[in-house]
Amino acid sequence: MDHEEILLTIAVASDLHAYRRPDDKSSTYQSPSKLCLSDTEENHLSHPFAGLNFLIGEEKLKADIFLCPGDMTDRAAPDGVKYSWDQIHQSGKLLGAKLTTATVGNHDIDSRETTLAEDPKELLQQLNPKYPLPDTNLTNEFWAQNFTLYQGDNYSLLLLNTCVKHGKPEELERGYITVHTLNQLKKRIDSAPLKAINILLCHHHPHQHSELSLGDHDVMKNGQLLIDSLALNGNWLIIHGHKHHPKISYAAGGASSPIVFASGSFSGNFGPEAETRTRNQFHLVDIVQLKDKPYAFYGMIRSWNWAFGSGWVRSIGGAVAGMPPTAGFGTRLHPAELAKIVASKMVRSKLKKWDELCKSIPELNFQLPQDYEQFKNILVMDYKLSVEEDQGAPSQVGIAK
Repeated sequence: MDHEEILLTIAVASDLHAYRRPDDKSSTYQSPSKLCLSDTEENHLSHPFAGLNFLIGEEKLKADIFLCPGDMTDRAAPDGVKYSWDQIHQSGKLLGAKLTTATVGNHDIDSRETTLAEDPKELLQQLNPKYPLPDTNLTNEFWAQNFTLYQGDNYSLLLLNTCVKHGKPEELERGYITVHTLNQLKKRIDSAPLKAINILLCHHHPHQHSELSLGDHDVMKNGQLLIDSLALNGNWLIIHGHKHHPKISYAAGGASSPIVFASGSFSGNFGPEAETRTRNQFHLVDIVQLKDKPYAFYGMIRSWNWAFGSGWVRSIGGAVAGMPPTAGFGTRLHPAELAKIVASKMVRSKLKKWDELCKSIPELNFQLPQDYEQFKNILVMDYKLSVEEDQGAPSQVGIAK
């Protein structure tokens, strides 16, 4: 569209939980994921990575960077870590990504001493290509400071290790950024030549995410302080995993508070309640610049669901589908204000295409999913207008029936 430009596309696959099926599994054994090292990779309808690589070729998908917010393996399984690291690099190449990287998840380090590793981190430190980044200096900084800042062509990527205190039994269940790390991080971003697009990749959520009875005990310690620090230094998108429940929201703060994207799980299994309320998902995040709003931060998230026997298929939205097929972020106008503007465009028309409306009201496309739902309700209740959808995506606005 002539009123917007895609500046960066980010592929996101989180919480893979790759594992090897035990030979002596009991009758009560529950597999942690759908990514089993014992399964054949030949069928793209039954293997998540075979399916992803097929999807990339079939739909000619492209991404500038491929990010994994952690938990590549389950319970620190060494072969699971290596397998997932190899797989995301293979898929990254197919996407044309210039950078493929990940951050530390609680299942990626041997904090419970279940392996022969002498250091909880060495499973990751022994990986090839080098983890988390090919640059030795940045990798050394990551392990020494628990963060590092990578500068891309038009973006900054801050990698943060939130599992730094998982060697202590009382801290195993939550994320953590220490005050010292936070102070060092603030100094780094204060002095760095940050870009128009700034991304923080971490495993744990920096603010509460307790839907679906997922609990509130594992939120990142000092997460709000981190959010406040980022908000003072440009536009930020925080991408995290861990919860296995996809969600996009704005962090607490002012008008430029960071956008927080909780990625769905690529292949992990869910708890009893979440199993019927969400899906395994793969995401592409497009960072968009509106021509008349060069300082604002907008974007769209495209999502696919994994279904055994069907492979990766576009999400259709709804209460049990995780992220909808497309979801926006960046519009901070109240839904009632947007509904009023749309109604004013419908005075002489009973029906308008959604794309036509978006040309004159580009903010329509960049509403959060929860704001979009409220916007639709206000249109019906206050203006007797309804949004018609095609496969979960808005297609036109007309007189409510």
